[in-house]
Formats: sequence, C-alpha cells, structure tokens
Amino acid sequence: MKILLQFFMCSCLFGCGPKRIDTEFIKKKMWIYDKGFRLGNIDAINLTTSEFFTCSIDTIFRLNIPFAKIINIDKKKSQLKLKSIQNDSIGVYYDINVFNK
Repeated sequence: MKILLQFFMCSCLFGCGPKRIDTEFIKKKMWIYDKGFRLGNIDAINLTTSEFFTCSIDTIFRLNIPFAKIINIDKKKSQLKLKSIQNDSIGVYYDINVFNK
C-alpha cells in the first residue's frame, strides 16, 4: 500500500501539473474563427499585431482583461480551442493557411 501511495504521489507531481501552452506558436499564426465562442465580432486574429487582444501563458486578454482560456492547441491540425471566462463556452480557431486549403 505504501508503494502504491508513493507511485500515485510521484505521478501527480510529474504529470498532474498545469500543461504548458506554446504561446509563441499561437502568436506566429493568423487564427480564423470556425465555430462556437468568438473573440468579439472578428473572424480572424493575430495575437502579435492585435490592438485589443494579447496572449500570456494560457489566457487571452481583451484590453488587458482576461477574456478566454486556451484549453488546447493541436499543432498537427493547427487548431486552437478557447474557453470563454464569462460563460465556459468553447470556441475553435484554425490557422488561416490550413483553414483555406
């Protein structure tokens, strides 16, 4: 039982922590809206050049106020999933180069 408890504690220590979001990957892309939650009334966004939106760690800010959480990045599909902070709705965005193929 003691060994099982130690194994559980070690796996939580190394595997249960917050996952790292590759914000540099997100900032390099032009993201186009696909479905669900939207970042305002825009269809496409670049988080490097946007006047209103910024990205830090796992959060997207609108005018320096937390607006959405990044919940998943699928680099193979170039897909970005966001979760609204206000109402927990999910939105899907794609890299514009992949979306237009």
